[in-house]
Amino acid sequence: MPIGIYGENNPDLRRFTPDREATIWRYMDLGKYLDLITRKELWFTRAIEFRKADPYEGALTVYDQKMLEQIVGAKTKNELKDLFQLYGRTSLITMMEMLPNNSLAFFQAIVITGAQHSQFNPYSSLVSCWHENKGESDAMWDLYAKKNAGIAIKTTISKTVTAFRNSAHNIAVAKVAYDIDGTMSALTSGIYDSLLIKRQAFAHENEIRLLVFSLVGYEAPGYSEDNQVYNLNVLKSVPTGLYIPCDIEQLIDEIVVSPLIPSYAYEGVAAITKQYMPSTIVRKSRLLTMESFSLGTSADLELILNTYIKTRRLLDVDAIRAESAEPERAGSSTSKPA
Repeated sequence: MPIGIYGENNPDLRRFTPDREATIWRYMDLGKYLDLITRKELWFTRAIEFRKADPYEGALTVYDQKMLEQIVGAKTKNELKDLFQLYGRTSLITMMEMLPNNSLAFFQAIVITGAQHSQFNPYSSLVSCWHENKGESDAMWDLYAKKNAGIAIKTTISKTVTAFRNSAHNIAVAKVAYDIDGTMSALTSGIYDSLLIKRQAFAHENEIRLLVFSLVGYEAPGYSEDNQVYNLNVLKSVPTGLYIPCDIEQLIDEIVVSPLIPSYAYEGVAAITKQYMPSTIVRKSRLLTMESFSLGTSADLELILNTYIKTRRLLDVDAIRAESAEPERAGSSTSKPA
């Protein structure tokens, strides 16, 4: 399948499995938006680029580092078996029993090489980052679009899956998990796990990721369509990402324009969007607009409130009407002149 929900059929990966009906957003500046709707292609960034902002992107977790230290430090096979049991690596215990003549170092190497393999993920994986939220996020406007010069694409995960259903690439839609207490491992059964665990400091992003495995840029010498050989050399300079076509009108539920954008800029965005996507809704964010409202008060309540404003006394209706009637009675008792 060209696109699927990560972990949907694997209980071990459920922490990374998003709700198909969840609302997601992508905040961007106007230039990136125009690039998207004119190309009808979504840009996927090579994950290693994210280390410019977070050096831990795609790295081993604290839990995994501790596990590896203890496994490498094991002095006997029995000690190693106990560690495999402690860290839930029961398949390796079975392997040790099937290969009783293999050395301690051999089984340690299995774990080390597996960990090393996961560290290639940032180089071989391309990512498009989205924010899950029922409504707009003030923080996301500031971080990725600016309140006076950007847009936000609103959609759902199910619409995203539909938009990429004919893609030539295999895409996984996954939810990032945040390692609050340092107990998460990236060395499980999922191929993208190391790219889906982030530190608690980034939890405000509430991130959904579209992930693609691609070795574009790592073609080996002599590469051809008939001889597709790659050399994943992490020191090689390769393209920072890849454009992937999609059904833009199916992808976008609505376009929300920055809350403080000038009127002329909003009208320009609306006009260009209508040219490329006639049926797409475009609206200006009301995040920073205070909504007016009416209480729909009754006549009696209005009387009480108006009296309070004038006298600073909170009187009931009967008391107010009685006071209003007193001057009238006083006037009627005055003697008429002869």
